[in-house]
Amino acid sequence: MVTVNIKYLKYGSTRDEVVYIPKNIDNAREQNLGTWQDVGFECVKHQSNVTDWEKGLIEYRQELADWALLATGADCTLSVENFKRSSDPTSNLTPIYNAHCDFKKTYLAEIKEFASIIRFNTLPPDIRKAHKESFDINTSLSSFRTFLILQFWRNIGDINPDCQMAWCDNNTITHKCLVSASLDRQENSIHQGYGGENSIEHSVTVLQSNDTNDHKWYYYPELQHDEMVVFKAYDSSALFGNKWLSPHAAFNHPDITIGNPYRHSVEGRVFCLFF
Repeated sequence: MVTVNIKYLKYGSTRDEVVYIPKNIDNAREQNLGTWQDVGFECVKHQSNVTDWEKGLIEYRQELADWALLATGADCTLSVENFKRSSDPTSNLTPIYNAHCDFKKTYLAEIKEFASIIRFNTLPPDIRKAHKESFDINTSLSSFRTFLILQFWRNIGDINPDCQMAWCDNNTITHKCLVSASLDRQENSIHQGYGGENSIEHSVTVLQSNDTNDHKWYYYPELQHDEMVVFKAYDSSALFGNKWLSPHAAFNHPDITIGNPYRHSVEGRVFCLFF
């Protein structure tokens, strides 16, 4: 267990006012937490075939689409993006310390609008996977019954980096502490680096400082290169409860000097559709 300050949004704010709340972050390897379906996140074994992360992101995208298709039983999966992040201050994408989820609850309406003009067979083959025996590739994506987004976090650097990731057990959150916020990500803002150099604002779900005493946070020390953490970013089947997301945040490990070694990670996102 380590004790660190997790960055929450100040209660009542919808933009950039933050407060730092001391939290115990438990070693998830020592707990019997269950799976990502139970608590929102899970460390799984996965040996990637990628050997050069400068060139292999497209190959990794296909691996994640395959993994999600088998793990979820979805009719099709779309591996929509992956990217590298580093605590090296020269990186284009630096760690996000805010306790957040990358989507807001109303995202379902946005994805339905997008899906209404997209057919599965028009998408690039390197991002799409499907159970072809039970799924018509000419299907309009707008006819899905359930929509799930999984995110994947993999350490590709030192197993004891200065900056690590923590996930919050989604059984310990309530609707009172969730709020949609527009994050200003311009240079020198507290959210700089969230979504790339050219991104200005992005509406996400963040944890606010009200009703936070019972949040249970966990991390996986010494993440190996044949491991990845899969966590839930959105689940349309659970929108009326507290398990439709998995809040997460970066933190600086108190026992490791900042900058030695830097964190290097690769992250991916897969849409899983059930018809």
